[in-house]
Amino acid sequence: MGDYNIKSVAVVGAGAAGAISAAALKAENYFDRIRVFERRETPGGTWIYDADPKVAPIQPGGFPADIDKPLAIPENLPTATPPNQQERYAHTPIYQNLTTNVPQIAMSFSDQPFSYGPFVPHYVPRQYIETYFSTQKTDEYLSLNTTVEDVSQLPAATKGGLKPWRLTLRKYDSLRHLDVWWQEDFDAVILANGHYAIPWVPHVQGLEAYTEEFPGKVIHSKFYRSPWIYANKRVLVIGNSASGHDIAVDLLQSVHQPLYQSRRSRGRLDGDEPPLGMEWKTVIKEYRLDGTIVFDDGSELKDIDHVIYCTGYLPSYPFWNSKVNGRPLFDYKNRKLINNYWHTFFQDIPNLAVVGIRRVLTT
Repeated sequence: MGDYNIKSVAVVGAGAAGAISAAALKAENYFDRIRVFERRETPGGTWIYDADPKVAPIQPGGFPADIDKPLAIPENLPTATPPNQQERYAHTPIYQNLTTNVPQIAMSFSDQPFSYGPFVPHYVPRQYIETYFSTQKTDEYLSLNTTVEDVSQLPAATKGGLKPWRLTLRKYDSLRHLDVWWQEDFDAVILANGHYAIPWVPHVQGLEAYTEEFPGKVIHSKFYRSPWIYANKRVLVIGNSASGHDIAVDLLQSVHQPLYQSRRSRGRLDGDEPPLGMEWKTVIKEYRLDGTIVFDDGSELKDIDHVIYCTGYLPSYPFWNSKVNGRPLFDYKNRKLINNYWHTFFQDIPNLAVVGIRRVLTT
């Protein structure tokens, strides 16, 4: 493109952002090679439903660099290794009763209207994304069950002046029960891997010891699936943004009432009083080993059966090789991409882009 002579592009992720990126690249009728790498078995991104995911322990105050660590890459590639056993947080946060929460115009691409109406079940967007790959004839670019484990710039620049990229890839071979590793080079890379993978749980006094004393009692909403798992249980939900509000309402049909909800501030849709069967609590101050949960207004709860943190996610780029590439990609202290423009382009790396990061994560 322009004087840069970019002829091959890799797209990381086959959710909504990856789908539209692949279609836009194809529409240019310019590139010699386009590849879309997706670690799941189908396109769909965060809308893929995992009915029974393995629940990962929470890590209070932990950032993706500590939680979602890169795998050790074999020295000699291509090669095959025993299957990876490390938690990669590939399962999605979709739960049984989840529906979309915005009008259909915000759920569709401009060239393929979303014809299902508002507030549809979670499987409809997944099918829409999968169909979009098919109708745009970009499904031929897909490499499914393929995880991008490393993205590194090569030292030598091309004649256009840009350093190309080398991707290290891993794909599970079910017939041989092995991970197959190899590398591919590209002129440019688009990161479309989303930001709903790594659960964020804030540090609270006593929380780590509490989770050790009561294993399985505290989870993140990423692993919430059904209200009936909590039937007649005493439950505390933490957070009142989109997932906190929706999961709390979902739980009201099954839990021992009142359902408790810890809130830092009033939600946009909240009234003056909580819904019938719910009790609002302030921010948690401390967890005690006798099971008591203390709030900053001095009130306490005892005998809580389950605590569900609905406190959001942090974007993770475990494949980004900061050492080789000369800098990190994301500033977790300020929660923004570094040197990023229009939430898409990088001022110092013209052949790298990010698609699908929500606006509030960047400046």
